Amino acid sequence: MKVFCFMLTLLALASAVPAQEVQEQLRLAQRHNWFVRLVTDTAVIAQGRVQLQSGDSFLVGQQPVALTEVQVIERRSNVGGGWKPGALLDGAVGATLGLGLSQLCGYECDGEAVKIAVVMAIPAAAIGGVLGYFINPPSHEWTRVWP
Repeated sequence: MKVFCFMLTLLALASAVPAQEVQEQLRLAQRHNWFVRLVTDTAVIAQGRVQLQSGDSFLVGQQPVALTEVQVIERRSNVGGGWKPGALLDGAVGATLGLGLSQLCGYECDGEAVKIAVVMAIPAAAIGGVLGYFINPPSHEWTRVWP
């Protein structure tokens, strides 16, 4: 009888540990505003941002999920995209144009070349970043968080 009770206790503790780990991961996802996907052995049970905890379940997207149902937690990440190269390239072109224009001033322009280059580079980098984003948008990748 004692062995049977001991085995039941171990079984209860073993099932509680994964639920506690899932709860910790979902709290982390809620704190950092991750877009998550919760998966069982057969299907995706919920996808979205973790919004609310009530007892042993969480509200993910618009769907309540029991902690014991979750087998895998995945997080969506943005990968790649053309906004960084676009911003860097256009910023460099804008700065070069600014330096070239500063040489055309009709009076003594000591120290003004850098100011003009910066004034030209900032909007050029912003425009380049937006164009790069629309030409080559980032793709989404699912990364396993737990287990």
